[in-house]
Amino acid sequence: MGAVVGSVSILVTGEFLITPSGDGDVAPPSLYLGQVATRARIPQAVSGANSQMNSASAHIARDDITAIQVGFVNWYQPVGSSGETDGGTLDTFTASVEYPLGTFTQLQFSGAANGGLAVDARLISC
Repeated sequence: MGAVVGSVSILVTGEFLITPSGDGDVAPPSLYLGQVATRARIPQAVSGANSQMNSASAHIARDDITAIQVGFVNWYQPVGSSGETDGGTLDTFTASVEYPLGTFTQLQFSGAANGGLAVDARLISC
């Protein structure tokens, strides 16, 4: 099987202020693991002709980000389907974040520049 098309999801660790209900005091910054950037998507197709892909996408941070994690999956959900379909082959990912403009930071996967992704699995940078 080929590469999973559109298999980039953004999962970031942001630090933000939480206001407890009732007293209005602002608590110290708290770690939050979840989506704080736009344009994360679920892959919907597999390319049978291509066994590799390269892509770039713009994302807008909706909160202050102090550390970032990017997630990849080796499955897809075909349009009109209610379930996931595995990607079919072992995948290898590398990823960089460009911020500020012109400055690229290589993401790490368990301390390495690339990460292997088993069929029907997910991979999160560290």
